[in-house]
Amino acid sequence: MSLPSHMSLLRRGVIVSAAVLAVAVPIVASGASASSTPAAKPAAKAAASTATSKHVHVFTDRNGNRVEMIDPGQSHYIPNIAGASDADVAKAQNILDGVNNFCRTHTVKWIKAHWRSGDGMGGMHMKGMAGMQMKGMHMKGMSMSPTHWFNPQKLTGIHPGRPVAALIYKGVLDGVMFNGSPVLPRLGSIPRPHVHHMAGMTMREAPLEMVHVYCTPTLKHSFTPNRQLGVMVPTQNLRNTIRPAVMLLKPWQLKEVRRMVRNLCGSRLNPVAPTGSPSDPGPDPRLEAMRTEIRHSLMILREGQLRTVWHKMKSYGSVPG
Repeated sequence: MSLPSHMSLLRRGVIVSAAVLAVAVPIVASGASASSTPAAKPAAKAAASTATSKHVHVFTDRNGNRVEMIDPGQSHYIPNIAGASDADVAKAQNILDGVNNFCRTHTVKWIKAHWRSGDGMGGMHMKGMAGMQMKGMHMKGMSMSPTHWFNPQKLTGIHPGRPVAALIYKGVLDGVMFNGSPVLPRLGSIPRPHVHHMAGMTMREAPLEMVHVYCTPTLKHSFTPNRQLGVMVPTQNLRNTIRPAVMLLKPWQLKEVRRMVRNLCGSRLNPVAPTGSPSDPGPDPRLEAMRTEIRHSLMILREGQLRTVWHKMKSYGSVPG
């Protein structure tokens, strides 16, 4: 069975972009005919069914993986661990155990000394983009900051000991990236790979598949592509807990907590000077400056550091735990 034409899809009320069809076609071409490729039919169906949902295009590759054509930072996917089979949970846990071991046995300093800084695009070479200075650039939906550090001795596929890239955010090793060649092996229902399909790619080229796995104890957070919906959730919860509690601190407690966050943040935290006079009506500007500086630090501190600050605040008794 061949893929449905664009016009036939329009007649059935489904609007499919050319980019989606371009992703679906290589899946058929890579295996021979559409009738002999099991993934061809699901790929076309998935592309059509998801084309109008949040503009996130999802297809099924020839190995049965569900793949998003979107940057991980724009993904809304959160794995359903409870709904996964025991085999899929075991497969995902085995991958995560290897990734966490990698993060325990490697340092950011060593990686930056021996690996190559990337551009956040997965190290792909794309037609029409050669020679562009992409480091530090930002495109809509794609982060170009050098969060990816590429392994000169990488292996494609799932090899936690030799990943394609390490993922470093704010100076911390947060996870790794694996690449397919170009398709990843069967991953099960929990991981969600992604592709960056660019206009320069031809209809016959299968897009390079990538998957991020983050260093965290929980399967749900480690395989959620968007860090803000996964590994960053505990950090966000701590920020939301600490921010209003700052108002409950007494003046001497504010000074102690400010001193703590200044030590933890170092030069990344800019001091906040009081504005106004203590004799002016309203809150004391000196106390307001300390509160503001502490709140600014919450966007800099990592999860473990935030827990240290929260533990200190709760020890005063004036802050409910």
